[in-house]
Amino acid sequence: MSTTSAPGARAAWEYRWSRIAGSRYGAPLRVLLRGSGAGVLALAAAEVHATHDPGVLCPLRRFTGIPCPGCGSTTVFIELGAGHLGAAIAANPVTVLVGLGLLFAPLGGGRWWWRLPSRQKNIVIFSAAAVSWAWQLHRYGFLPS
Repeated sequence: MSTTSAPGARAAWEYRWSRIAGSRYGAPLRVLLRGSGAGVLALAAAEVHATHDPGVLCPLRRFTGIPCPGCGSTTVFIELGAGHLGAAIAANPVTVLVGLGLLFAPLGGGRWWWRLPSRQKNIVIFSAAAVSWAWQLHRYGFLPS
């Protein structure tokens, strides 16, 4: 196979994919592919964690003991890969919601996001980070129950 045929093959693949993705079944297919990819990664993360527990991955929590807003995000995938949905939600519910939003985005429910002005997007992101951080501080006992 010569190197000159590769760009043609790539163009053919891109054309075929654009036709499939733009079809009536394109959005559900993209959700299926995203979900399958995330599932494989979750299973791999759960297996790696079961055999080689790396300990605390978050640098802020490792060095100060204080969790960051993203703490628990890796645990979400590990717990989902192990089949523990409740533990995944307890680890970081904001990550679960964001993950579900990204998973189902091809179905069109997230169009509102792209219509928001940048300022409102920043407010949503900041609010989600603040809620996540408050959850993590509560989860690790820094906030009273």
